[in-house]
Amino acid sequence: MNKSYFTCMVAAGLGVMTMVTAATAAVSINQLQGELKAGQYANVVKEVNAALPQSSPALAAALYMIKGEALAGEKKFASAALAYLRVPFCYPHAFAAPEALLRAAQIEARQLKDPAAATRILQQLVRTYPRTVQALKAKHLLGTVRK
Repeated sequence: MNKSYFTCMVAAGLGVMTMVTAATAAVSINQLQGELKAGQYANVVKEVNAALPQSSPALAAALYMIKGEALAGEKKFASAALAYLRVPFCYPHAFAAPEALLRAAQIEARQLKDPAAATRILQQLVRTYPRTVQALKAKHLLGTVRK
């Protein structure tokens, strides 16, 4: 994911927060994104875990996406999939929920070699978020995962 995706995700989900808080959240996301690019995965996970308790739901969803990416970077794929799955199940209206399901399914299929779990997640994505780009990708992936 690129920096602009997370900035948009935070901006879209922070409607209730003040502009000062939104700017601070965007800076935090940008900082974490930079640490991800630098390969500082353990530090990112630590910072995300520290920030989650006082985060708004929209920011928490963004933080779980970052945590999933960091855990995948550490090759902790089962934990990464769980971090991604927290987004749609705890924050179903979050902007990142469809992407989180797609990433979890990809990890299940590719790294964890569990096509049944991947299929269930992809089907959930198509059912829950049918009008998203991720649902279109999921429909395509469903044909390849089952084979």
